[in-house]
Amino acid sequence: MEVVQEYLPLIPGDLDPLDSLKERIKALCAVTHGPKVLATVGSFVGLYQLPSYRQPVLVNSTGGVSTELKIALRLGHYESIGQDVVTLNLKDFLTRGAKPLLFLDYVAFSTLDGERMEILLRGLVWVRREVGGVLIGGGTGQVRGVYCGDDFALVGFVLEVVERDDLLDAGSVGVQ
Repeated sequence: MEVVQEYLPLIPGDLDPLDSLKERIKALCAVTHGPKVLATVGSFVGLYQLPSYRQPVLVNSTGGVSTELKIALRLGHYESIGQDVVTLNLKDFLTRGAKPLLFLDYVAFSTLDGERMEILLRGLVWVRREVGGVLIGGGTGQVRGVYCGDDFALVGFVLEVVERDDLLDAGSVGVQ
C-alpha cells in the first residue's frame, strides 16, 4: 500500500500526494457502484438514478462516532471505526423497512493522514458491500488547529428508500 506523506503542505503545485489519495479513494468507492451511479467520487456531488418505485419515500440520517473514535485512536485500529459510522447510520433504518441507497462520509484531520484515510474507507466500503447501497462520495478536510495530534472527526450521511406502503412503524420494532 502506498503511503502518503504524513505531513502534507497544502501549497499550490504540491498536490501529487493528494491526487494519489483521491485516485485510491475513487477505486475503493467504485467497488460499491453499479450502473445507477451517474457521477463518481471527486465531482463534489453524487448522482444516482433512483430505481423504479410507485411511491418512494426517501429516508435519511446523519451521525458521527465519538466514544468509538477515542477507542480506535487508542488502539490504532481504524478499519472498525469506518464500519461503526456506517452501522450507526443504518441501524435506525431497519426500524422503518428502508433499503440502502447512498452513503456519504466526512472526515476531518488536523493533518491529513492518507494511510489512515484509506483504512477508514476500507471499513466503510466493506459494510456497504455487505448491506447494499453505494458509497457515492463525501468530503475530506484538513483543518489545522481544530483537532489536536491524531484526533479527527468521522461523520456519515445515509439516504435510503422505501415504498410508502412498506413503511414500518418505528415504535413496533426495537433496536438496541
